[in-house]
Amino acid sequence: MKITTTKNKTIMLALVSLLLFCAVAAILPAVAGEIAPKYKWTGETVADKYSYGQTFVVPDRQLDGVQAEVSHTLVFPDGTSSYADEVRLGLSGEYKLTYTAKADGKVYCESHKFSVDCATYSVKDKNSSAVYKTPDNVRNKDGKGVVVSLAQKDTFTINQAIAVSNLTADNYFVEGFVINQTVGSGAFTRFIVTLTDFENPDVYIKIIVNERTSQDDKGVAFAAACGNGQKPVGLENYKPGTLDDITEVHKNDGMGQWINMPLRGQNTIVGSAKYTYDIYNDDYPFRFSYDPTTQQIWHATNFNVPDDKNYNDPNPDKDKVRVDSTNFKKIVTDLDDSRYYDSVWSGFKSGYVKLSITAENYTATHAQFCITKVAGVDLSSSDFEVTEQPAITVDTDYDVMPEAVVGKSYPVPSASAYDLYGGKVDVTANVWYNYTSDNKTSVSLVDGKFVAKYAGYYAIVYTATGGSGITAQKVLWVHANAKANPMTIDVSADRVTSAKAGELVPYAAATTSGGNGNIQLSVYAKSGDITLRTDGGFRPEKTGTWQVVYTAVDYVGNSKTVSYDVTVTANAAPVLVDDITLPQMFVSEASFTLPQVYANKYDNDGVHKLPCTVRVEYGGKTEIFDSGESFVPKIAVNGETIKVTYLCEGTELFSRDVPCVIIYEEGYLKYENYFVATNASGEKSSNDGYVLTAASDGKMSFTYANAVVAEQSGFVFRCFGGADSYTRAVVTLTDAANSDNAVQAVFRQESGKMWLFVGDKSYRTDYSFVGDAFDISLGFENGAFVYDGAAFVPVETANGGKFDGFTSDKVYLSVELTDAKAGNKFSVMSIRKYKFEGQDEDLVRPYIVINGEVASIGKLGDIIHMPSISVGDVICPNVTVFMQVFAPDGSFVKDVNGVELNGCDAGIEYDFVIEQSGAYKVVYTVREEELFLYVAPFENPWTYEVAVYDSVEPTITVTSSVPGTVGLGEKVLVPEFTVTDDFTSSDNLTVYMYLTTPTGQKQLVTRQAVVCKQKGTYKFTITAIDEAGNIGTKTIYFEVV
Repeated sequence: MKITTTKNKTIMLALVSLLLFCAVAAILPAVAGEIAPKYKWTGETVADKYSYGQTFVVPDRQLDGVQAEVSHTLVFPDGTSSYADEVRLGLSGEYKLTYTAKADGKVYCESHKFSVDCATYSVKDKNSSAVYKTPDNVRNKDGKGVVVSLAQKDTFTINQAIAVSNLTADNYFVEGFVINQTVGSGAFTRFIVTLTDFENPDVYIKIIVNERTSQDDKGVAFAAACGNGQKPVGLENYKPGTLDDITEVHKNDGMGQWINMPLRGQNTIVGSAKYTYDIYNDDYPFRFSYDPTTQQIWHATNFNVPDDKNYNDPNPDKDKVRVDSTNFKKIVTDLDDSRYYDSVWSGFKSGYVKLSITAENYTATHAQFCITKVAGVDLSSSDFEVTEQPAITVDTDYDVMPEAVVGKSYPVPSASAYDLYGGKVDVTANVWYNYTSDNKTSVSLVDGKFVAKYAGYYAIVYTATGGSGITAQKVLWVHANAKANPMTIDVSADRVTSAKAGELVPYAAATTSGGNGNIQLSVYAKSGDITLRTDGGFRPEKTGTWQVVYTAVDYVGNSKTVSYDVTVTANAAPVLVDDITLPQMFVSEASFTLPQVYANKYDNDGVHKLPCTVRVEYGGKTEIFDSGESFVPKIAVNGETIKVTYLCEGTELFSRDVPCVIIYEEGYLKYENYFVATNASGEKSSNDGYVLTAASDGKMSFTYANAVVAEQSGFVFRCFGGADSYTRAVVTLTDAANSDNAVQAVFRQESGKMWLFVGDKSYRTDYSFVGDAFDISLGFENGAFVYDGAAFVPVETANGGKFDGFTSDKVYLSVELTDAKAGNKFSVMSIRKYKFEGQDEDLVRPYIVINGEVASIGKLGDIIHMPSISVGDVICPNVTVFMQVFAPDGSFVKDVNGVELNGCDAGIEYDFVIEQSGAYKVVYTVREEELFLYVAPFENPWTYEVAVYDSVEPTITVTSSVPGTVGLGEKVLVPEFTVTDDFTSSDNLTVYMYLTTPTGQKQLVTRQAVVCKQKGTYKFTITAIDEAGNIGTKTIYFEVV
């Protein structure tokens, strides 16, 4: 929304003149015989009062009985003006709204004045009301509150900000009660209390109270709550003041914690027909509290009436409950407990919230309730004074600003400001020298920097003014010295000073000290006109002397440089530059493509890339392959080692031993061989999955030797428990392309329960390693482990590095029990829904994972994005995917780069443009490669369509003219025209023309000319309809005289 404001004298004078003219125009007719204006103003009402900070939508008003263009001008209390349809009422005081229209050569004006105060509370609907008074039918005749009568779909709002820091579990932020005119007959069945962040309305807490519909328990309601991004949860327990003994967790089921908040005014207390008394509306107050330190929501309720000794019984013939004697605190929910929510709620950011209340499921015209207390708000006053200053936030991490240097520029940090009732406001920054003295001097700011001309103290003064006129300031002090603080760079003596061409030379470690403020350190290598800026080290490709240069720059721009030399000599041997990734295990009789790599040869002519060969040794034989070729290992003994060596010109560059497993033997599946275990034996089980048993005390571990797609993966393990069981299980997922890139989820026994630890998060489960048997269901999705519906993001790898996701799409699964006892059992029930039972054949098809969202609809010209897909199989190590994209006419689609989408790599993303109407068809065929002669491969086809919709009507172009005026009885040639459409061909368009006579009769035009026999206005109407039903029209008028 753009609001145009001005104080230009010319415009203001013009506005005053216009208003004066309007006033005179309105008065003159009345003076001349008191003739009323020909047209009167009508339309939406302009109220006398609006709330501070609300968005004001200018009411629609028109002149009655005539069509006239209406303009409006809104003058603010400070004299500025706006012509926008929507403005924010950010100033308190008197506003003037003037409407202007011109009809029949006359100007009509209408002015309305309204005031804007900071209303303590408000309703939106004109049929709602909120009045501070003593409500009817209450026990406390002296008590007052805001009595609200809320029309359907309306909201009652407390406009004054509530400080979150003042809220605790025992300090109820809202108190009140429902008002029922008839006992047992309520006006609504749902009551919603909302706390909304003042700065960001997308952050909120909702407390939902639902009526209990049982005839016996109408005095009871269910309370649940949620934050933004969560579904409502209510914790049911019967132990006041604690979270212990939760009997049931209600997740978005319309139920929750029991509270005595009768939405129907029923005088029955649950389970206690013995207690009867005169019922009043305030007998059952609601009191909600929120604790920002624990993110817990509580309710004080008079549930469970105590013994007679707690009664105030002035009338022995009838028990009367003393309300304050029966209050205690009951938990509603815990918003940051991942046991209850898929995503935990992190709290309010601004520190202030706004309270609002709504009702739903009305059975009457209005919901009625009374609010008796709101934290920090005086409800007896209809208005409140804004006392809060705008909050200024300076974008700096320094508690004490770095020192400036005389004669050098100093960067001033940027800042922002937020006014509670005015939103974001502008911040100005000024710099002063000797700010606190009588002789303070203003210092110029140029491009966000100032130059310190003198030694001493400088003040950076930030100023912001809120909508209420309250100004805030924030001062940062900067001391300037005549000289810069010395800066040093210490480079470790442990450095490489000589190397051969092509070798990787690591940079020596370096530290900095001194300087003014934080120091940024960079390093690069150079030789002549060659400069290499690479992380960790450099690889010189020419001989001679190279310099490794370190540069340090501090906050005020001071810099220092140090360097050391590296002598690079010729290298006669080839150098391996590329990384080589081999699987953790080979699978016997399954083909494997050896990574294609090249070695660099450095000589006087420069760098030459040379192909590598691969030597494969196992079972007493040796085979030689080119890198990039495939080979099929076939071993006789499960677990036999295969040695893979990469060579170039006879020089061995890389060598590794890789174990090989046999998965099929004599036609039978041996999936157990995928479980490569240490200190454990394994056994198939039809009920308990694949069971591993510890051979001796100590660490017990296994790795599943077939990599699986990480995204959307799921693993189910079974722990068998027992007093002498292990107490720590570490689940590791290792990047199939980089064994150093692994993340862990640690399950550990603490305080009688099993806890999950991932990154900086922990979670207490309901299980115990030393208790009964239980299953662990662990997933991985969107870069995070998933347990019990909650996400746990690993922040570092198993070796302490930063985790930025897996470089490949597949991972190896490993589990280690660090303190197993001999005979302890641990089983794998399933991996990616593949159940390990007693089977001896593979009956599960390969799986497909879509790495993003697929489009299902588009229009002509749209670019359709096709995400990459990942495919795999828990048993088969080699899975291929064949992708095809068909246009509506059956041809293959080409992407935006001209690649025909027919059998191309589905592991990368593509974009194509919709050029035809109909449906585009995307087909993936995922297929297990035939590993063994006796194993028939599975295929898994997957298809989706992109429907093309047409929302553009046909275009009608008239190519001949029709006279504007013709004589009665003359022939009029029918106009010629063409019709085109973005989708539908001309042959498939429906086109027709009507002639409408002055009397409104329509005639279908089928001839080249028409004869007009009536005087008046005729019109030709051309209509064209395309295959999608879009209608285009063109009308041509002519007059017959």
